[in-house]
Order: sequence, then structure tokens, then C-alpha cells
Amino acid sequence: MTQKVTVNVPALRRLTTAHELRDATIRDYLAAAARAGIAVDRAALERQAVADCEVADAFRRAHPIAPRVTQTADDVRARKANMSQDLAEQGVSLVDASQVQRQSVDGWHTVPADERARLRNGRVARITSGAVPHTDPAVAFSTCECPHLAYALYRIKADFTASFFWKPRPGDEPNDFFGMSIEDKGRMMVRKVEDVCDLSTGRLGPWRVPK
Repeated sequence: MTQKVTVNVPALRRLTTAHELRDATIRDYLAAAARAGIAVDRAALERQAVADCEVADAFRRAHPIAPRVTQTADDVRARKANMSQDLAEQGVSLVDASQVQRQSVDGWHTVPADERARLRNGRVARITSGAVPHTDPAVAFSTCECPHLAYALYRIKADFTASFFWKPRPGDEPNDFFGMSIEDKGRMMVRKVEDVCDLSTGRLGPWRVPK
């Protein structure tokens, strides 16, 4: 039987004084250290929090936020025209979002209906299990059982996604998905992912065997 749990989240309140900002920063630093399981010296942490607040305050004084300026329709059109010209010089064309229709690729975004696809997705999940949040993908996947294969899967998805949003320019890294129809992109993505799954068999065993 499922029990219903109600969680009351207090409303956010703007910090208006320097003392409130200092206390909130110390609280957040302590909470982050506790989540990471790191023992910290509270006095040293408080000094660091105060120093960080002072740096942030000095930056705000040196770089005040300009008041928001209301743009007219002519301003928006001029800004888009300038942006289009700058992008054209780099070999990139600006696409109007209203003219773009989103399409999904079954091989990546939906629950697969066939057994082979389920086995493939299961192996992908196993290869990438253990990843940690990090801005550097190489670091994020370094904790996986097969770090190099997890990173390879990340690159496949990154290339696949990038092929929908910008055109290749001279000097860019090769991207096999550029210039393909969405159907061909889906087929190539599945082929590339299965190639990575095949490379994992030496460590993880066959992936096409139903469990």
C-alpha cells in the first residue's frame, strides 16, 4: 500500500543583511562538507566563508549590475540581424526556433519494444553505472567499471545531439552524424552504441544474452 507523504518546503526569503549572507554561506558550506563526508574545522570554514563573501561583495562593487533596459521590437530585430551576420562570418546560420520541429529518436529516448534494444540499453546502463556529477566528463565517468567505454558512449550522444543544432566548421572535430536524415542518425547511433557494447564483453560478458 502506497503512503502519501506531504513535504512542506518553506518559502525562500531574500537575504538582506551581511550577517544573514554570512550565516547562510557558513550553513551551506557545512552542509556540503557533511554530504561529502568530510570532517572540517568549523572556525576555519567560517573564516573561509567570510573571505568568500568579501570577495563576492568586492566583485559586485567593481561590476555593478546595470538596470534592465526594455527592448523594443526594432531593438530585437537589430540584435538578431547583428548576431546572424556574426555567425555567418563563422559559417553558422541562425535558425528561427518557430521553424524547428522537435523529433525524437526511438533508439535513444523511448522505451524499446524489441528484446535486442532492451539488452543494449541494459548494457549501456551497466557501463555507465557509478558515474559521478562533474563538469568534466572524463572525471564523471572515471568511477565507472569501464571508464573509457562510458566516455565513448557520452561522446556518441554528444555528437548525435550536436548534429541537430549547428553545422560543422573548418577545424571542428569530425562528427559522423552531420548531414544525415533523422532516420539515418538513429540507425548510426544504434550501430555505434552496439559497437561499444561489443567492446565491453571482455570485462562484462556477452550483452545479447537475456538475463
